[in-house]
Amino acid sequence: MAFVQACSSWVTVVAARAVRQRLGRLRAHGGPLSVVCLSAQRFTARACAQSEERGAKLRRCCTRADMDAPSSQDVPRCKWVTDDPLYIAYHDTEWGVPVHDDTRLFEMLTLEGAQAGLNWLTVLKRRESYRVAFDGFDARIIATYGAEKEEALLQDPGIIRHKLKVKSTIGNAQAFLRVQAEHGSFDSFIWSFAPKNDRAAKAEGDTLSKKRKSSKPSAADAPRNDQLVVDARPVFLDMTETPESRQMSKALKEKGFRFVGPTICHAFMQAVGMVNDHAPGCWLYAAGARASAPASAATKRARRNASTK
Repeated sequence: MAFVQACSSWVTVVAARAVRQRLGRLRAHGGPLSVVCLSAQRFTARACAQSEERGAKLRRCCTRADMDAPSSQDVPRCKWVTDDPLYIAYHDTEWGVPVHDDTRLFEMLTLEGAQAGLNWLTVLKRRESYRVAFDGFDARIIATYGAEKEEALLQDPGIIRHKLKVKSTIGNAQAFLRVQAEHGSFDSFIWSFAPKNDRAAKAEGDTLSKKRKSSKPSAADAPRNDQLVVDARPVFLDMTETPESRQMSKALKEKGFRFVGPTICHAFMQAVGMVNDHAPGCWLYAAGARASAPASAATKRARRNASTK
């Protein structure tokens, strides 16, 4: 339910902004008050519908705002999950699910950077405030922020008021736009750093999404020792960085990004599903392993055909 409310909050912000702009234009042109109100009413309904569609498309809110998301406290989960309902919902519906929307990827990279020196729950509780403060993580808008906006952000109690982190978000937005222009999308660039056996999640990430929508966790979901699904790649469950995260960090820094050290990049890769780092005892481990399994021959052929069109 918390995630549904979060999505509604974001849709409201986007729709309200559009309605205010529309009302300003209507008033500027004058006309009877009744006509202005009627036009505003119709536009409001349309703006809400468009914002709802846009919000779902960009996945700026919770990746899977499912009202039936599992919430039981006694099911096996990764050890880092506390008993906080927000944390549990994030783990069960978002963490490790492949993300390929550029705006969502920029949001996660920004929030992981904001986490530096803190814990993730501290940032997660402020995520909605971040979305409002940073214009829905629209890099095109953030890249234009000036000194006045920067100062306003440093006075905003809803976000982490760290001067270097705020400045880095603005600079990272500018670097993000350059990467998009160079590579066509940030997604295609950033996913090139995924471990080889996890890249199949880019095309088959919905497998994990569908699994989480239809499954309810139970003790039976935790694989026994003789049932563990082992990837071909090494398992880095207890590591804070990997060779791939170091490569990603180096490439991002070369392109002008800041607060993108190897540890931050590894946390980012875990969060957006570039690796399956659910613990073997977690009820989502097997589902994540399947989503990250090597692509089938048919999938590979489909990719080759698509690339030649």
